[in-house]
Amino acid sequence: MAERIGDRPGSRFHNLPFLLTPLIGREQQEQAIRSLLLRPEVRLLTLTGTAGIGKTRLAQKVATDLSEIFLHGVCQVQLAPLSDAELVVPTIAQTLGLRDAEERSLFESLKAFLRDKHLLLLLDNFEQVIQAAPALVELLLACPSIKILVTSRAVLHVEGEYEFSIPPLSLPDPLHLPAKEELLQYGAVALFVQRAQMVQTNFVLSEDNAAALAQICIRLDGLPLALELAAARNKLLPPQALLGRLNHRLAVLTGGRQDAPSRQQTLRDTIRWSYDLLNAEEQRCFRRLAIFVGSWTLEAAEAVCSEASDLSRPAIDVVASLLDKSLLQQSDRSADEPRLLMLETIREYALERLADSGDLETTEQRHAMYYLALAEQSEPELFGHQQRAWIGRLTRDAENLRAALQWSQTHQMNEQLLRLAGNLGHFWYMCGRFSEAMLWLETALREAGPDVAVSARIKALYIVALIASHLGQSDLLFVRARECLTLARQDGDGRGFVIASWPLVHHLLASGDMIGAQAQAEETLTFVQAHAPAEDSWTLACALNAFGSVVLSQGDYTQAQHVYEHAIALFKEAGDLWLYGELHLFLANVYWAQGDETKAQTFLKEGLAVHDQVGNVWVTGWFVSLFGEIALHQGDIPRARFLLEAGLKRHQQLGDQQGQALLYALLAQAAAWEHDYTVTRDLAVQSLEIARTVHDSRSLILCLEELADVVAGQGESEWAARLWGAAERYREASHAPLPQVERLSRVRHIKQAQRLLGEQIFAERWAEGKNMTAGQAIAATPTHEMTSNLQRPAQGKPGQPSAEQPLLDPLSQRELEVLQLLAAGASNQEIAAALVLAPGTVKLHVSHILSKFGVKSRTQAILRARDLALLPDEHTAS
Repeated sequence: MAERIGDRPGSRFHNLPFLLTPLIGREQQEQAIRSLLLRPEVRLLTLTGTAGIGKTRLAQKVATDLSEIFLHGVCQVQLAPLSDAELVVPTIAQTLGLRDAEERSLFESLKAFLRDKHLLLLLDNFEQVIQAAPALVELLLACPSIKILVTSRAVLHVEGEYEFSIPPLSLPDPLHLPAKEELLQYGAVALFVQRAQMVQTNFVLSEDNAAALAQICIRLDGLPLALELAAARNKLLPPQALLGRLNHRLAVLTGGRQDAPSRQQTLRDTIRWSYDLLNAEEQRCFRRLAIFVGSWTLEAAEAVCSEASDLSRPAIDVVASLLDKSLLQQSDRSADEPRLLMLETIREYALERLADSGDLETTEQRHAMYYLALAEQSEPELFGHQQRAWIGRLTRDAENLRAALQWSQTHQMNEQLLRLAGNLGHFWYMCGRFSEAMLWLETALREAGPDVAVSARIKALYIVALIASHLGQSDLLFVRARECLTLARQDGDGRGFVIASWPLVHHLLASGDMIGAQAQAEETLTFVQAHAPAEDSWTLACALNAFGSVVLSQGDYTQAQHVYEHAIALFKEAGDLWLYGELHLFLANVYWAQGDETKAQTFLKEGLAVHDQVGNVWVTGWFVSLFGEIALHQGDIPRARFLLEAGLKRHQQLGDQQGQALLYALLAQAAAWEHDYTVTRDLAVQSLEIARTVHDSRSLILCLEELADVVAGQGESEWAARLWGAAERYREASHAPLPQVERLSRVRHIKQAQRLLGEQIFAERWAEGKNMTAGQAIAATPTHEMTSNLQRPAQGKPGQPSAEQPLLDPLSQRELEVLQLLAAGASNQEIAAALVLAPGTVKLHVSHILSKFGVKSRTQAILRARDLALLPDEHTAS
């Protein structure tokens, strides 16, 4: 018989090492693994994960926690030194204290020994002896009370195996980094800080290093080994300096612990260990997959790996093997097709091997050609029933598409660049990615000849024209739209013609050229009817959309309603929910112009619901703006301001100049309702400056007329008359009728102002305004004395100015509210939240307060306010 150790009654195995440092950030995984091992049906559990993920330490911690559960304890078997699978059974037996006997084989002795044992075997580093996996199944069948916990970079693929994939440590969102105090809740950050303090005891997470430290953890993929090697550099390199060197991680992350295995001395050695275990085909595929940026689909992997025709197995099998060996990860499992990714630390190593193999350039070309084909496949789908799915697909592939664009430009593949950018243009536009679109489209148009890829050129031109209309770049809009119309006529491209016409019609209307806009819209309808296929409902709907804008601006609400309803039905038929939802905004405008607030709000809500469904976030600013305008007319100023500021923020994020001009005008009205004429003037001036820059006469007229209505209702009749006079000058020049919703209230305000001033003085002020520019009319605000009388609080009221406030320009009510919060120590963001204002508006109020007080700092302003009895004395304030 075999001699054995630990066979005495009550004896227990326990050879687990004592952990000198805490296991950080693994509480959830530890609990999950422990629960799995306690389930009766789980006999073989494999912990898998990429190099440096911390499988061994986690397994040791779980085994230690469970040591009392197993009657005969826990035995860890180190397999890392082995390369021969035949040595696995002898190594297990040797660790358990068994010796060879003549009567039977060592494996039979091992099974006999373990047959009545209630024991947990921890087999560490199984990946290089994977061929021995069937022996584990045989051992489990012979020994009903043992369980086996395996750590391996590869799945065993045997009967009864349960797999638990170890994820990287938790990481903060790089786009929304939390406050310093919250960063330590993330496992990667907590581990880095703890290990950094081991080499530099006075190291702390601070405001100065928090952002850099978070970025280090993100750049290192939350890999514990990488984080420990990086933290060891903290003595020499502070976080900011270390971050700057992580473009070449593998060169920096060296010098591991002296007592660590040689494969864990450097990050490169750790990854090389996994790479060397691959066969030649797997190594080739692994190298080529490094060409992807971010995540990719299996289809993309097959295109890049299989086209070289040097794989004997299907690419899907090789990719599956790499996934099993923890060199690839799966992401976005909820998508129709799962996506793959390679951690950046591993990708850096794979790119090195790809460059060394001489296969880099051909792999880059295959990658670029695949994404060109994808872009050309997706473009027509963005106008139909699969719109949402393709927007999601292109969004997920955005990083790879950028890489393909960059490669095409670098290698002067000008036709390919134009085809790729042209077919991505509509996607960029729909997602509000204006800057990226303009960069690539203008680059492609500039570098490709005018006769190259005409179809793609048309697409690029009309998207540039569309975006230029939002950005207020009127010269570029006209140049690109005219060029597109010329090419579309020559090519008989109805869709290209109608899309280029839309921003042109919109701009002509905004600049007051009603005749030109009508001519362009009518020509577009005629061209589409002549050239677009009868089944192309989308193109006809788009032509009707442009025509509807013209008749709406002309005040023909019945025809506008009819045209828009027809267009909405056609967009729905085509499957373009994006524009189907947007047309609800236009119909809402029709009802709003006629004074039907109920129907307007109904269409706005329906349109917003559609946009939520298709993920159209950038046009939401326009919907919110109209909701805000309705609230403004209803006199609900706090709600109106909240909605208008939300809309303004969205337009600012996109760089949409026309939207900003409109929103500043509406916010000026909200400020006027609150008698805050300083802010009113500033906001109105901002609106006018933008409107003049982008030649938007509609926003300019709205700013003047709506502001006049508000101040007239507050008794500022002379200012109102000048504003109306100036507005009339611009409205006559643009041939734009007054919307029906505004006519009754306008007449009422005008009559009120005439009664207050007398008809002669009113007519004189109106005539003065008609000879003023918009800026001059805005500047003709009420006198300071008038504003002071409107705003002056009761004398002696605590925290308010006295009746004899010694300021030439008294603070408005809103400025007083801001001042009180300033004195309480609130930041601009906190004031904005408290008063439901945009941070930019708060900044404007603070600037006015400093200017009126004649001081340069907030502290000086607070002291000055106390001197003027505008605030309670700091010693008496409760």
